[in-house]
Amino acid sequence: VATTRLKALYENEVVARTPRTSFFNCLKNSAQQFYFRPKEDDAYLLAGYPWFKVRARDLFVALPGSTLSIDDPVRFEKIMHTAMPAMRAYMENGRFDAVIREIEHPDVFLWAIWAIQQYAKHEGVEKARELYGDFVKEVIDYIRDQKHPDMKLMENGLLFANGKDKAITWMNSTVNGHPVIPRTGYIVEFNALWYNALRFVADLVREGGDVILADELDAQAEVTGKSFVEVFRNEYGYLLDYVDGNMMDWSVRPN
Repeated sequence: VATTRLKALYENEVVARTPRTSFFNCLKNSAQQFYFRPKEDDAYLLAGYPWFKVRARDLFVALPGSTLSIDDPVRFEKIMHTAMPAMRAYMENGRFDAVIREIEHPDVFLWAIWAIQQYAKHEGVEKARELYGDFVKEVIDYIRDQKHPDMKLMENGLLFANGKDKAITWMNSTVNGHPVIPRTGYIVEFNALWYNALRFVADLVREGGDVILADELDAQAEVTGKSFVEVFRNEYGYLLDYVDGNMMDWSVRPN
């Protein structure tokens, strides 16, 4: 670079960056460090430094806070635009994505809906329905039609997943390939997210005019909500971590 251009390059960089002149700006800079664009048309969030790559659950959990909270809905849309085809490919034919890891974990689909719910709060329900209405309905259908290989919708309205042989939740530490804490069966946050997804998508499609589907989802949510209380609320007034037959985990965890 010619030395005569250094001043202009420096000034352009200063304009493009967020100055660390406030706590908010420091948080904004921190959020932006996790953006990852290996190709011009793709956008992701890294799960962490220095060794984590792009992990599906982490991506959707962090997406609203890393974009909407710093008033960057366009970045949200770009990342979701990249993630949706990967999710659809897995739902349609079980194909894993080359960049987004652990897309097969059951709660990933529910976290995706939760992230879109936060977008709806920030940008409005109508815009969320326009961009993501079809996708959230596909996810709900995928779960209701029992197509996920390790997530079954039971008659009581709750989701059941096998976590004995493979770590499928956020507690993913393993020894010799097996989970240290085998959270399995009815898992508390999976079912809280499922109830939330049913209610959110019901409201979304009802405002879009699909009253029949909205009523179906609300009816499903009623069954799920009742069973959730019966299965997870213990005699001391807090929630069990997971329930698998007669096995009830009483651990208090930040799920």
